[in-house]
Amino acid sequence: MYRLLLSIAFASAAFVGFFAEGLEAAARLTRRQMIALVAVQRVLKDVVRASALPGGQRPRTDRPSLAIANPTFTVRRVESELSLSYGRANKLVGQLVELGVLSVVDPRSYKRRFYAPRVPDVLAAGGV
Repeated sequence: MYRLLLSIAFASAAFVGFFAEGLEAAARLTRRQMIALVAVQRVLKDVVRASALPGGQRPRTDRPSLAIANPTFTVRRVESELSLSYGRANKLVGQLVELGVLSVVDPRSYKRRFYAPRVPDVLAAGGV
């Protein structure tokens, strides 16, 4: 009986070690991705800040954060999240598309969805 308990204990310890290594690897990857996403957010804000749009028409620099937090989104989502009218949200999204900050997922789709192309690039590259 003692040998059986001892073998179970060793097997459990090996499994816990294996699990802990996997958890550590996932945490390291997530950290790299988060750091890379913060860098992308900074770049997108710099693009907006440096845009040629007149100051009153320039999107506020906190607007790209929505594109970082959501893989894809609609104008309605922008309207809701940023408490804007639909017209202003649509204009904002259009400005960000013009600046290259956003792209349309499928231009032929009735309900257009947008995304920031740099975000999936970072996630696919593992945050490097």
